[in-house]
Formats: sequence, structure tokens, C-alpha cells
Amino acid sequence: MSIEHMNQKLRVTGVIDVVVTETVSDGDGGWVRSIRIFGPAGTSAPAVLEVVLGSAEKDSINIKTPELEF
Repeated sequence: MSIEHMNQKLRVTGVIDVVVTETVSDGDGGWVRSIRIFGPAGTSAPAVLEVVLGSAEKDSINIKTPELEF
């Protein structure tokens, strides 16, 4: 498993699972959701990378994908 910094891009290899959380209130009038990437230890271990998205507008952190498997 590796994570490389590449000009504002990260490449994560050895990915076993990706979890996108629901959008929830941040308690300050905004919204947050996370994208969690898990490695060989699976979801029983902490995510190897978690990206927390935050916005004042709930629709701004909607996830769009051509695959609907999440």
C-alpha cells in the first residue's frame, strides 16, 4: 500500500474498500461528509486516507459518479 503526493493529487494503491458517508450538519450551520479509503486491513482498521468535505451549502458536497454502487 502506498500514498503518493502528485501535484494536488493522491494515488492510493492496495485499496480494499471506499466508504462515502452521509452528509450531516457540522453543528455550525454547515454540512460535512467524508470519503474514507481502506487498505488491506479492511474496514476493521482505521482508514488509510479520509477526506472530509465541508460546505455552507449541502448540495455543494453531493457526490456524482457514473457508477451507482455506493
